[in-house]
Amino acid sequence: MEVDLDSRIIAGGIIVAISLIGLYRVLSHRSDITKQLGFAEEYLSQLGKYAESGGKDETAYEWMTRHSNKMQNDLGHQGIFASYKPPGANYLLKNVPIILNLLPQLHTLANDEWLGGRPVTADVYTTIGDALLRHIGTQEALINQLGRAIRNPLTLFRHGIEAILLMPFYLLQSFGLLSDSTGQRVHGSKLAKIFSGIVALISFLSGLITIFMGWEVFSNIIIEKFLR
Repeated sequence: MEVDLDSRIIAGGIIVAISLIGLYRVLSHRSDITKQLGFAEEYLSQLGKYAESGGKDETAYEWMTRHSNKMQNDLGHQGIFASYKPPGANYLLKNVPIILNLLPQLHTLANDEWLGGRPVTADVYTTIGDALLRHIGTQEALINQLGRAIRNPLTLFRHGIEAILLMPFYLLQSFGLLSDSTGQRVHGSKLAKIFSGIVALISFLSGLITIFMGWEVFSNIIIEKFLR
């Protein structure tokens, strides 16, 4: 009976430990997303200042240019045009990064009276602004989703299992053996989430059964039903 009690305590401790790992992962992710949201809002504010100045606020433009790579990376697939026709052009560009391409274009149009013009410049500004607003909306929704996850023990357990399963990829990424972009794709892939969800469900049910029945009783049932 003492051994059986020990197995129940161990099973409960493992569930709690994995859930705490999940809680840390959710809180860490939420903190990162909150920082990204603040950065995107500041970028949109600088874009607004630049537009209001009619393209004369070089301080705002320099700030946006210095942070353009980070903003483009944060936008992800939302920051890529599948196809884009530059103002006045008769051709299409494929897979165009919005910030890296349209920001210099906005600067050129705003400061060249021959190439620019208020309607054209406003259109480019609106295109950049819309991309930022979509990104901000996505980040706000994700923060709300992570907030709900904090209050859901089952979701925390799943995040904990996912963190443990993806640990080898974290280590490879930390040692520089896996690129950041590849690591992000692995961590965000649907296959990884589905697999971790299945493992989490099986692990959680097994843990509950062990807590209520004891590992010795549970293992005897498995042996009698499936291994004999």
